[in-house]
Amino acid sequence: MLVKISLVVLLFVLLSYYAIKRICVYQKKTYVKTIIPLKLVVLVKNQEEGIEFFIRRIMAERHRYARGIELKVIDTGSSDETTQILSRMSFMFNFQLIEISEDNENYFRKINEENGNPTFYYDARGMSGMELARAPLFQHLLTQRER
Repeated sequence: MLVKISLVVLLFVLLSYYAIKRICVYQKKTYVKTIIPLKLVVLVKNQEEGIEFFIRRIMAERHRYARGIELKVIDTGSSDETTQILSRMSFMFNFQLIEISEDNENYFRKINEENGNPTFYYDARGMSGMELARAPLFQHLLTQRER
């Protein structure tokens, strides 16, 4: 009799454990699916000085940002080493680098039509060195991360 009661209790415990585990896994999968990353589009041009630090700082924020950040960098016709630096960094950090001319407005329409993710545009053209390091973009990302 004691063996039967022990088996019933053991069976009940095992079934309860698997039921709770399935509920937790289901909720976790549902939660992960509802997180939408922030799409960040950064415009640059002739920013050889400071662009590497700027991108590294964005990548550091991406790892701290709960929703994640999908980064696209658009080079609007740099004549210095900016494009080469960004090309090298795009392989290191897995972001999309796009080279266009400044007057190509069709590309911006295409970015808006891609998907419904929240998109934040940041025009970093004309900034260099410490201006890039202290860009208001990072304050914006910090406030978005806290939401």
